[in-house]
Amino acid sequence: MTVGTVTPIRQDSCTVTIGTAIGAFLATIGRPESRGTHRQYAATLRRFRDRFGAGTGPGAPGDEEIRAWIEETWGQRAPATYNRAIDVFRSAFGYWAAQGWRATDPTRPLRRRRIPPDRARAPVPRRHRVAAGPQ
Repeated sequence: MTVGTVTPIRQDSCTVTIGTAIGAFLATIGRPESRGTHRQYAATLRRFRDRFGAGTGPGAPGDEEIRAWIEETWGQRAPATYNRAIDVFRSAFGYWAAQGWRATDPTRPLRRRRIPPDRARAPVPRRHRVAAGPQ
């Protein structure tokens, strides 16, 4: 098995677009064992691209505008779905910042939501189990 290394090619931040920034970021999670992650990240970032424009620079949309859009798009979803979207954006904005394409992370003030425990799947404590014997 050949393992490659992704080496980012620095581009002038004025020539990088949201479309190319998303492509560069997704290339960092292109390993075969990351297919599911790649698919989820691509779907979430595609919505970002569609909302703000593939030709727009990644640093152009304002932080408040991005936060408002995230809340509008994912705010009423299940906590796990909301948290996944926040994680995707934090990863992408962190990568873009490291490349010099975006100065701020608009998701920084956003907090992950608590996922309530699923009590329906909780194991029954031994003391509450009914012994099944011959009938």
